[in-house]
Amino acid sequence: MRVLLSAAIALAALGASACASPEPVMLASDFAPKNGRIPWAYSFKGISPATCRISIADVVDARSDKQSMGRFGGRYVRHEDAVGWVRSGLETLIHDKRFGFVSLADVGDGVLMNVSLLKAYMEGLATSKNATVVLRVSYVRGAEFLGENTFRGDFTDVNWGSGDDEARDSLNVALQEALLAIDADLAARCSKWLEPKAVAAGQPL
Repeated sequence: MRVLLSAAIALAALGASACASPEPVMLASDFAPKNGRIPWAYSFKGISPATCRISIADVVDARSDKQSMGRFGGRYVRHEDAVGWVRSGLETLIHDKRFGFVSLADVGDGVLMNVSLLKAYMEGLATSKNATVVLRVSYVRGAEFLGENTFRGDFTDVNWGSGDDEARDSLNVALQEALLAIDADLAARCSKWLEPKAVAAGQPL
């Protein structure tokens, strides 16, 4: 009887172990560009950074689940600080010398960027992996709302082995694609922000 009881306990333990969720894939806190190279890091002398001042203001996580980023290889993908990850990516935009990124204290009459993380998820199939990041950016100057846009970054590649590094790299590339779109949007908007404002008749110049 005691032998049967021991066997039953052992089987129950094995069943519980089999049903237990494996350790999740935990993502690194900071953004890392593909191959270590920031694609928007170049100089451009057509616009003076001093006149196109931009500052990154609020970065918020608008997702319902603030930690989950999908599943990969039967494991949950999680990030404990998605806001810090996105902000660290946005801060690499300072390497684009077409813009003058400054602190909030120094922005003056420059433009504030408010960013919301709408989606960030990973999914893996037997032979492929997909990652998606969606950001919404609004632009404000003083009390003036300058507009907003939504930027999506996608990455699809071969699933080599459902490794942790594959999940991290895939989401970083997806974020990088969204940042590339934001960089292009800033370039288009910056020239408009620099245009002199129309002065009403009778008003001093």
